[in-house]
Formats: sequence, C-alpha cells, structure tokens
Amino acid sequence: MSKIVSALGALFLIAIFSPASRADPLVVTSGTLSVTGLAGGPNSGPHFTFSGTNFSVSGGGVTTGSVFSQTACAPCEAGDTISVSAFLAGSTLGGGTAIFDGVTYNGGFAGLFQFSGPPIVVPTAFSDVTITSPFTFSGNLLVCSGNCLISLSCLA
Repeated sequence: MSKIVSALGALFLIAIFSPASRADPLVVTSGTLSVTGLAGGPNSGPHFTFSGTNFSVSGGGVTTGSVFSQTACAPCEAGDTISVSAFLAGSTLGGGTAIFDGVTYNGGFAGLFQFSGPPIVVPTAFSDVTITSPFTFSGNLLVCSGNCLISLSCLA
C-alpha cells in the first residue's frame, strides 16, 4: 500500500512541477478548403491544404462538420447568399500528410479549424459550379500515427 501512495505522490509532484510544453504558433500563408455537395452526401467531407514557412498540411475527412455552405440551402439557387464559414473539429479533420521542417508525418488528424470569410452569391450555372472566395483561418492540429481517438503517439 505504501508503494502505491509513494508512486501516486511522485506522479502528483511531477505533474505539479513539470514545465508546460507549448507548440510555437505557425503562420499559414496559403491554403484551400474544398467541400462537395450537401452535408451528409457521398464525399461531402472537407478537403484542405495549407502551408507556411517550413510546413505544409494536406488532408481531409468523410464527416461533414459545420461547413455552413453545405447546410445553408438545399439546393442552393442562383442569387442565394451563403456563408463560406466552416468549423471543423475532431474526427471531421480525418487524416493526411503533414510536413514540418522537412520531416513527413502521415496519419490521423485531430484538432480544431475555424474558417471565416465574406458571404457569396450563388451564380447562375447549368452544371456543377466551383466558387472561390478568400477566407481567414485559425486552429490547432494534432497528427497521430493512426486514429487519434486510439493512438497515443501524436505530434502537436
């Protein structure tokens, strides 16, 4: 019993007096967010790329998340005004490839992404349409060696 108490005491002291580790913020200088179709449809999950000095990330998931343009109207009609904002978190980020300082990491992604931009007007189109709009981005990302829900090995 005393060994358990000693071990718990040691863990408590380590937790209290260990310095907190924090990742330095990275500045994203370019990127894309692509969504296809309506929320819940096939291949409707987000696909994203972004990069900056000494890093790049490319990935996506199959779960929709809160991509407002996918839920704003069903179907969207010419002249509708819709938001290009999106909130993606957890398994919505799916997985992919992250390159930091020349080292490539492949695996699952977890974290939180927030995209925001000015509303757009849906154009008149007779087939599939691609709409491009500027946006701002903020977030954090964990890259796990496998599924982030069960993998203990992560790069933050």
